[in-house]
Amino acid sequence: MRHPDLRLVDYLSGLKRPNASRRQGPEEEGVGTSNRLSTLTSTSLRSSRILAIDGSGSASYQWSVWKCLVGEIELNGETFVLDEGDFFRVQDDYVEELNRFIDNLPEAAIKFPSSTPNKHEGDYNAEFADSSDDLFLLDKRLVSIRSKTTPIEICDVLTRNRELIHVKRHLGSSDLSHLFSQGMVSAELIQSSPEFRKMVSKKINSYPKGRTGFDCFGDSGLVVSEFQVVYAIIERWQGRTCAEALPFFSKVNLREIASNLTSRGFRVALNQIQA
Repeated sequence: MRHPDLRLVDYLSGLKRPNASRRQGPEEEGVGTSNRLSTLTSTSLRSSRILAIDGSGSASYQWSVWKCLVGEIELNGETFVLDEGDFFRVQDDYVEELNRFIDNLPEAAIKFPSSTPNKHEGDYNAEFADSSDDLFLLDKRLVSIRSKTTPIEICDVLTRNRELIHVKRHLGSSDLSHLFSQGMVSAELIQSSPEFRKMVSKKINSYPKGRTGFDCFGDSGLVVSEFQVVYAIIERWQGRTCAEALPFFSKVNLREIASNLTSRGFRVALNQIQA
């Protein structure tokens, strides 16, 4: 069976299904017959596969189910983290300090509409940007400069208040690493590269809908502290905070990047979007 998101509850439901076939669908290869949940082991999790399906319906990549599991486990008074197939033991005071940092990140003063489980990230960004004249869609509008070998995405949505919004679905470590890195690279270039700012201005001014007031990247008078890097994550939060829900190493990565951004003068925010 196909799903737009990787969710543990869907995988477990597949294992409980009594008449499940050996290969139910692209993301559940290896889910077999007759309630395999009762005999589930780490070995079977390593052999079962999750497949990524492209637009033509073909498998473009695959992982073991084990590699897709993340979590924190307390055992005999110690905390262990499972991330991308490996267990790590961490000190309790380190976890507490890390969670406090994540909890203390402010939310941006932006009203994000909720999403749905089946809505793609790009569709959400487009609908969100179209909901207000104070929002400008920059998702997939890449900028190329000579000092970088790959094009750079400025942000997904820009606001008139100079909020650089980066949106991501999923709580996977690799997805979140890409999200946090995207915000860091863009902000760094806004601060340090006149060529990048010039190309961003050109990209904004070529927008066909004619919205004005968003070109805040001119060389003269650029004040870094006026910009806020906003990380917005779409997920079924079920009452959890980001500190409770984000994978351990994603929190480590976010703290490092957020600290770097604030040391450069940028403001940083973390928002939850309900799916």
